[in-house]
Amino acid sequence: MRKLIPVLSVGFVVALIAIVAGCSDRGTNRPLSTFDQNHGYFPTAATRHVFDFPGFYYQPLNPNGLLLMTAYLPKPSTPPPIGSSEPVPLLVLVAPSFGGADFFFENGLFEMAEDMIEKGEIEPMAIVCIGNDELFGGFFYGNSIYGGFYDQALGDELLAYLRNKFPSIKSGPENTGIAGFGMGAYGAFRAIIQNPGRYSAISVTDGPLDFDGANPTAPGGRGLIDLFQPFVDLQAAAGRTQIRQFDTNSTQAITSLIFGGALTFSPSDTAATLVDSIETVGSGIPTGNRFSLLRNVQSITDSTTLVPRVYERIVVDAPSEASFTADVHLPFDVNGTAYGPIWSLWMQNNLDTLATAAGPGVFDGVGMYFATTIEAPLEYHQMTQSWLATLQGAPYSVQPQVFRYTGYEGNPADNQQYTYDILRRMLKFHSDRFAAAN
Repeated sequence: MRKLIPVLSVGFVVALIAIVAGCSDRGTNRPLSTFDQNHGYFPTAATRHVFDFPGFYYQPLNPNGLLLMTAYLPKPSTPPPIGSSEPVPLLVLVAPSFGGADFFFENGLFEMAEDMIEKGEIEPMAIVCIGNDELFGGFFYGNSIYGGFYDQALGDELLAYLRNKFPSIKSGPENTGIAGFGMGAYGAFRAIIQNPGRYSAISVTDGPLDFDGANPTAPGGRGLIDLFQPFVDLQAAAGRTQIRQFDTNSTQAITSLIFGGALTFSPSDTAATLVDSIETVGSGIPTGNRFSLLRNVQSITDSTTLVPRVYERIVVDAPSEASFTADVHLPFDVNGTAYGPIWSLWMQNNLDTLATAAGPGVFDGVGMYFATTIEAPLEYHQMTQSWLATLQGAPYSVQPQVFRYTGYEGNPADNQQYTYDILRRMLKFHSDRFAAAN
């Protein structure tokens, strides 16, 4: 069940549908058609983009190397052509696990933005939604050959592309915000840290924001570490007691989260030189899928935590040129105990580690908003509280706005059920920030 060439099995597709179906849908879905050039919903087909190689070419199930996104542009207050050039600020929304480019529109974004702008509750703004990868629910918006190179893609490259495509978008960090839900919260913060001075505000919900939590030695406060034993128990219950036997094709969110992270943070191939041999057509979309070989590969030889052949790609028209497989190392051993040599690779990607490397001024001038609930899954709430404490302490001394909420009987707040409500608050937060800067 581990080999993906590159079609997902029925079991994984069912899991994906089940997880996505758990997200709330207020019945205010995306528009069914596109609008004119000055206003409306711009679907993935109109906004997707191929970034410079290697970009996303090696990302599983993404043979064309596309960053998928959708966009909303507000209605001009005066008729074109004057209205078409009215400048507006930009908000980038980053989707959670299994959230596609339409995730926020499926949760009412279009109607919400139209209504709030019309009533004067928020300033007109362009809103661009970045989709997560569907395999394993996503790759943490990290930076690796197999996970994709999001550090560049969510920085200057994305902002330059959007402002070229939509000339009415204002330039400057004071006119640029970013927001993320769940795994997208980690992606949004990572984008700010790795691209300092590009965004002036961030809003997030609970997510994997501190991998080792507030207390790495005590259960209940160890972040992702507290998921290791449940992960192993799920595999053992299915009769898989050896690391090499572990099944990636599980319906469990824990399994998806860990394997998605491993493909990004701890692949067996830790370094390579990539040779660009992609064949393209006039539109820039690759057609031949003739992937270059990985050169100068440096593999982790320790087999303690190795899961082989998690992913395999075979290009039918040139298998000798383009075939390759991906092995990963899990950050824990068969007993569910954190395994130092591999766990350290994950910790190199912890927000705290990245922020320390960026310097104490990395969050200067950045406004922050957190929506958090004790009912969040996958230890997300605990990790969020730990990250909040880090931000509020030295050397950052940030004082975010924090909205604490819970669900109610029959509708708990454990799986993005309150996306619609939280998104309204986020739009208001960013609108206030944009207005204060202009």
